[in-house]
Amino acid sequence: MKRSMVLLARVVAWVIVPLVLWPPALRAEDWPHWRGPSRNGLVSESSRWEDGGWADLRQAWRKNVGEGSTSPLVVGERVYCLGWAGGKDRVLCLNLNTGQEEWRREYVSPRFGRLAEGDQGLYSGPTSTPEFDAATGLLFTLSCDGDLRAWNT
Repeated sequence: MKRSMVLLARVVAWVIVPLVLWPPALRAEDWPHWRGPSRNGLVSESSRWEDGGWADLRQAWRKNVGEGSTSPLVVGERVYCLGWAGGKDRVLCLNLNTGQEEWRREYVSPRFGRLAEGDQGLYSGPTSTPEFDAATGLLFTLSCDGDLRAWNT
């Protein structure tokens, strides 16, 4: 009986305690690319649609990042966004939990690309989702006029 209690204590110490003390293991997976981790628009976790889990969802925060039609990226505790405002493209890094701006970079960019013909009523600002490279920590962005930039996150 004593030996089983020692074994149980070891299991709790080596398995249960680290899971409780290490919350990143329990958070949702990152969304570091357009269409998600595997670039297929799918996630491995349940949407909770079947059990009605969506009924109690509330908006955590909202942020205006400017004009454009890019998707945000979620990497760790950060959300990366790309938008256009005031004659500039802006790259924003937001806190995932609060929506607070951690950093911003801006550069002069036209509202429409130089070859835009007839779509000014439909699109403005950047339309290319940023790309995050986990190996280097670089965030790549592409403006509507074709400027490719790499940002050290």
